[in-house]
Amino acid sequence: SGRCHPRGMTSEQARQIGRLFDTLAPEYDSVGVEFFGPIASSLVTALAPRAGERWLDMGCGRGAVLLRAAPVLGDRGLAVGTDISAGMLEACHDAVHRAGLTNVALHQDDAQAPSLPAVPGGFHAIASAAVVFFLPDPAAALSAWLPLAAPGGRLGITTFAELDPRW
Repeated sequence: SGRCHPRGMTSEQARQIGRLFDTLAPEYDSVGVEFFGPIASSLVTALAPRAGERWLDMGCGRGAVLLRAAPVLGDRGLAVGTDISAGMLEACHDAVHRAGLTNVALHQDDAQAPSLPAVPGGFHAIASAAVVFFLPDPAAALSAWLPLAAPGGRLGITTFAELDPRW
């Protein structure tokens, strides 16, 4: 139970982070903060979902990305959301149910060290909105996500950072 994550974060510390987000889940993206929707929309647009694709949303939270991508993926597609927080997943499940989406699966998992089983053929797109800056070793996490991708798959992340003029 003291399994270490990169840079020394233990499983107990990961569980503490999960519990923090469990507490925040009921109101996380609905307290007057207007950037979650536009960030999710921009990420989905950049990754350009197509009918029938398989998508993975690492750190799906309440479903801002999933709720935008899943309808485009359609009945033959699959949208999988993971989050370390059971509370966030519960809120996401409720939103998915209200939207009538049947192509979404949710799993509690740690984005830093995912244990999600591989999907045959991999995911066509892996999305992660406003998650990587929470991780103790973002580069190691992204490396751990790559084996989950389909050949030629797309990876899209959003994060908070200083504006770089090269962008």
